Amino acid sequence: MGEGKVPLEVQVRTKDMHLQAEFGFAAHW
Repeated sequence: MGEGKVPLEVQVRTKDMHLQAEFGFAAHW
């Protein structure tokens, strides 16, 4: 485990949400 002790699942989910927000924002414009 890393220093943050953050599960990989949480990291993946956060990244997916970030990408979804990025593409959603780009699609809006």
